[in-house]
Amino acid sequence: MGIAVAAGAALGTAVISGFGAHLVSGVMGLFGDDPSAQSAVAWDATWRDPMNGCEAGKGRVQPVRPSRLGPPGDLAATGVIARGNVLVVTVQSPSAAAVVLTGARVEVVARRSPIAGTFEPPAEGCGSFSYRSFVLDLDKPNPLLAPARETDVTGEEGGAEPAGQGQGQGQDHSVTFPFKVSEGDPEQFWIRVDTRTCDCDWVLHLDWIDGGERREATVSDHGEPFRTTSVADSPSYSYDSERRQWRPDARCEDCAPAPTAASGASAATGTTP
Repeated sequence: MGIAVAAGAALGTAVISGFGAHLVSGVMGLFGDDPSAQSAVAWDATWRDPMNGCEAGKGRVQPVRPSRLGPPGDLAATGVIARGNVLVVTVQSPSAAAVVLTGARVEVVARRSPIAGTFEPPAEGCGSFSYRSFVLDLDKPNPLLAPARETDVTGEEGGAEPAGQGQGQGQDHSVTFPFKVSEGDPEQFWIRVDTRTCDCDWVLHLDWIDGGERREATVSDHGEPFRTTSVADSPSYSYDSERRQWRPDARCEDCAPAPTAASGASAATGTTP
């Protein structure tokens, strides 16, 4: 797969190799995050650009004008995750006994107008991975995880592929619940998050059964909701490393139009007031 999943030291928390800095971890058990719980499932979640096997380069909206943007390397930890990025959630059990994941539900806890700023597209992609793919539309009144085709998640043919679709897989990797997880058999879900109308805070509720008992736990960003914004009010700019300037990028079809010279902005920014 290109991703290593191993049991953690004490509680079997999944350890994801190569996910980088924006990694969220937790243990969901009988008493929430209580490490003394006898029964638990462990999870990790991280944002990843759908066409990028590397951790670097996730599409973000920077809440400033392009003239105030520094080089891309200075922006890695700033801005808000933009629509179209993928949240990768890996779930496993710390024991050999299987835990059944019966469903995942999304709760939007806040809706705001899209950020008015600058969309910074992701870097070029690399790598190929297997996953179970879903699409999440935050604009719906009650957002659901919908099974996705490859092009729904990656945005184009190629790149990452749904598990079981590649040569030599030879397994049934449908994307409908329920799923079973155990210490040696984790599940990885790729969730493409979309919105055209809001800057949304949201969390993922995971339902599971262990020993006949139904449980529920919340997958979040270090205890806070995930945040995803539309790019409807943000023009897209890409960085020209040779000229050391940000330039309008027309590849984003749902972004706001870039300012023109007639409105007081130059085509190549870096000098725009």
